[in-house]
Amino acid sequence: MDKLEKLKEAKTKAIQNLEAAEHLLFMSYPVLRNNRLLASAAENMFLSMTNSMAYVLYNERILRRIPPFHENYESKLRAFISAVGNRVSEEHIKLMEELKTITVEHKNSQMEFSRKEGLVICSDNYRTRVISSNLLKEYAAKARAFLKEAENLVKNERN
Repeated sequence: MDKLEKLKEAKTKAIQNLEAAEHLLFMSYPVLRNNRLLASAAENMFLSMTNSMAYVLYNERILRRIPPFHENYESKLRAFISAVGNRVSEEHIKLMEELKTITVEHKNSQMEFSRKEGLVICSDNYRTRVISSNLLKEYAAKARAFLKEAENLVKNERN
């Protein structure tokens, strides 16, 4: 797959993942009231943000401004921060890290349960994390803003 195809695929995936997360939060969750949908929404938001980041990185590679990077999250994040970190809101990078933590904790958790308006995820060291629909709705708005920011970065470089 060439660089231009990777660029287009990253943008498409970012949009699809964000739309899936928003559908889970705004359409499915209010009807089904299944708190486990919240974990899926968080994971889709994380995937959307990482694909938005990849979208910018592939554009930087096409323009030959950054060296090749490994196709894993940590390498992409380092390359992203060094390439465009000064032009991206630090809040978005922190949100991406937060969503990664939620996703990893959920996958590694041996116990989770529903309580009121949220999903409680228990870690191995007895730490708990509660994710609620209201919190994830805020995150969805920020993830949407990050996608727009990524699109603007690429658009401004192409003009």
